[in-house]
Amino acid sequence: MSQMTKAQRERLRLFHRGVSAAQRYTGSPEHYLCPICGTAFTQSALFTVDPELTREHAPPKAVGGKVIALTCKSCNRTGGHSIDAALSGRARQMHFADVLAHARDGEGGQAELRIGSECVNIRVVAESNSPVRLEILGKANNDLRAGGAVERISAYVQEHARENTWTGGDLVITTSKASYNPRLALIGDLRAAFLVAFAAFGYRYAFDQRLTLVRQQILDPDAQLIDGWGVTLTQTEDDQSLLLLTEPIPAVMVKLGRIAVLLPWLDSPLNFYDVLATTHRPNGPLQGSGQEVKWPTTLEMVLDLP
Repeated sequence: MSQMTKAQRERLRLFHRGVSAAQRYTGSPEHYLCPICGTAFTQSALFTVDPELTREHAPPKAVGGKVIALTCKSCNRTGGHSIDAALSGRARQMHFADVLAHARDGEGGQAELRIGSECVNIRVVAESNSPVRLEILGKANNDLRAGGAVERISAYVQEHARENTWTGGDLVITTSKASYNPRLALIGDLRAAFLVAFAAFGYRYAFDQRLTLVRQQILDPDAQLIDGWGVTLTQTEDDQSLLLLTEPIPAVMVKLGRIAVLLPWLDSPLNFYDVLATTHRPNGPLQGSGQEVKWPTTLEMVLDLP
């Protein structure tokens, strides 16, 4: 055991926890079930050169998530790079918007400033008790500088600051890394929320028939099997929380920073997302009530284990 790596010890600990919870389904003291596809694995799946059971971060590691469960290699890699890229792209865009709106201090990153027909590359920076700075970059504007765009835009900005008027046309600021696939980002949210709920509640929850379409949607991110799981939050805190809602319908709400996901609960309607659509517009605000549940830091699986 002392020769095992930290990652191997973590996989083994999660494996044994999952095996204990899975016995009521497998009848075996040796098998761990992947919570997404349901495939059974023995302990040997942990220690191959390319392990069949892998640590799963929720949310993904690319956006600061922590290891919370094990999934099989196939499920872990399903849409993996594309989903991670979409989540990272959205996170960069949200950070840029926060800095530009002065809701967050720091550097927002590189962007394009367009005034009328002229454009230059800039850096957006926000500092406490100071206006947001739009810094015109050096090397990134060499080609534009040769054509005089930098000088003309600088003159426009200086005139606006001096005269408190604007004569340079519409001003548009676009982050250079704003492009991402919104649908894949939502699938990433759904996947992370499902894994958090699985870690909290266990197989009894994850394998309930109400979650079947959720697991199928995660396994086939390009399909549109369900919709309407995203919730708009008015608060801007980047905290995480797990709630059991009683209104507008029984549901699990997993808050991942400023993103929230709605999942069915064990007494939700079988056609959960169809019913939800009658009261909740996809990605719109939600009025609800319920109680907070402990956020899992490992496989708690409270419905399976004492």
